[in-house]
Amino acid sequence: MKHIELMDYPSVNTYVDGRKCKHCAHPIADQESKTREFCRKRVFSNGITTDCKEKYWSPQRRIEAQKAKEEAIANALLKEDLNGLEYLNNIQISWNSFVELGLQLTHALKNYQTVDGATFIFNLGYIIINRQTYSVTFKFN
Repeated sequence: MKHIELMDYPSVNTYVDGRKCKHCAHPIADQESKTREFCRKRVFSNGITTDCKEKYWSPQRRIEAQKAKEEAIANALLKEDLNGLEYLNNIQISWNSFVELGLQLTHALKNYQTVDGATFIFNLGYIIINRQTYSVTFKFN
């Protein structure tokens, strides 16, 4: 007797759990294994094969995911540093005092360079560096 799987009949499948493919967000049936994270590999009548798992874990995706993870860690560390400096809101400090704080301004969301100085924008606020007076001002949201 031929074994029939419920996954072959979409009308029998239920989608109560709300699980979705990590790559294409296509719903995954409740009858599928609970550890399934991607769609099944599909072969169409014209011979084209789609494999969400392979596309998701391609080398380019891994590199992008690693960069995003490193940026998230750097932003979390910077957020901790900036949270500790909220007492400096709207206070102007000297350049030497700012250097002693040891902040990494390379992780700013955006930065603007002007003749007078530079502005570094973060999630929590921004830092203004004045080149003429060698002073730094913190502005927190």
